[in-house]
Amino acid sequence: MAIIIGAGSSIEAPTRLPLSKKCAEDAHERLIADGVLVNGDCADPADLSALADAVYTKRNNKQEELVSRLPVTEFRNAKPNEGHVIAAALLVERAVIDVLSLNFDHAQEHALPVVDAGSNVSVVYGPQDHSQVGVCNFIYLHRDAGAKFEDWILRSQQLTQEWQGKWEEVISLRVSATPHLVFAGLGSPAKVLVESVQRIKTAVPIGHKVYYVDPGQLEASAFASSLAITVEQHISLGWVEFMKALAARVAEEHIRVLRDSCADFATNNAIQNEDCDGFLGELKTLGLIALGRIRAVWQLEMTVSYLPHRGCHHDQYADLVQCIALIERITSAKARPDIAGCITLHRAGKPVCTVVPISGRGTRTFAMIEPMFAHFEREIAKASKPTPVIFLLSGVQGTPEVTKLPSDIVMGEQLDNLVLGKPKRSITDVFKARQYPKIIQDMIGNA
Repeated sequence: MAIIIGAGSSIEAPTRLPLSKKCAEDAHERLIADGVLVNGDCADPADLSALADAVYTKRNNKQEELVSRLPVTEFRNAKPNEGHVIAAALLVERAVIDVLSLNFDHAQEHALPVVDAGSNVSVVYGPQDHSQVGVCNFIYLHRDAGAKFEDWILRSQQLTQEWQGKWEEVISLRVSATPHLVFAGLGSPAKVLVESVQRIKTAVPIGHKVYYVDPGQLEASAFASSLAITVEQHISLGWVEFMKALAARVAEEHIRVLRDSCADFATNNAIQNEDCDGFLGELKTLGLIALGRIRAVWQLEMTVSYLPHRGCHHDQYADLVQCIALIERITSAKARPDIAGCITLHRAGKPVCTVVPISGRGTRTFAMIEPMFAHFEREIAKASKPTPVIFLLSGVQGTPEVTKLPSDIVMGEQLDNLVLGKPKRSITDVFKARQYPKIIQDMIGNA
């Protein structure tokens, strides 16, 4: 899948950037007030390309006078909205291969570090970056707000003719050839895209699907008309609403894979296959971005905001999920995860304890992970989560009894601190919990 976005993707909070029409009208007023243009120089001041033509003609083939009167700083500092963040996560997951922007603002680019995209997603600013095109890309088709003012593609001739045989045509054909192509937030036709899609449809009449996302009336859209979009191809949603629906579908697939991994884990390890559906349903409800955060926390990747499903060792998570379902069964409790990666056990409608699942991935020792316990306990206290706190370990080398270090290397373990009282920290691993279920019951006690 590839997604092509226009100005409609940047109007929702917190991005809140004006549409092209508003930008053109405001810039026209300033150009008149500053004597760059006079009334009548531009036949349609609400058309940004027509305004660019007028300035270009009046200013000896230069457009800087126009671009400098656009909200360039706002474009450069644009905050991503939820739709942008989801699109970035889908790029990291390779559920979306390319996001191509007709905008100049940096909102979508700013969403990439929110999900720790790193080297997983290439940012392509123009033909000078063509060598940077990778497996998954965010591409500025008409340049970006950080480009030189004369490089912005604004004028009518650039949009209708000058792209032919140039990089814009090459990159548009590449993106348009994706089997599932989604246009979101576009109102006016972009000729390079329209012709690219038409060429792909001619070459691949079967297996190439185009969708148009817009909450407005289909017949009112010039862009939809230019592509002969049918009612079946029209998704009547706004940008963020559509991306949330798309994220929910991808999250559902991630949960399906985890459910299968849980069953495989039980079979391969000759343990009881617990009923994991309830807990997996709770995970799915949290959504795609939260799932990525939870994966990171469970693997103690505390500086990572989003750990992708792609490339994960799902049996490591399956081991923990199976044990959480076991805990639900033996305690008659309901496990409810949160976006911080912790799980609250509820019994008879009341929270009774907090469980922190941790995967050592088979390589980390207990001594290595133990310093993180205090971090979790501080965060749990800040969030007023219930105690006791149970640390549920999987794939950790060594045991607490063998490798546990004193919390204070000078005074040793202080179990009877008059201020803090006795610690309510409990630690077990999945193997012991399965072999001796009463351990969990004793840890919870009569809470």
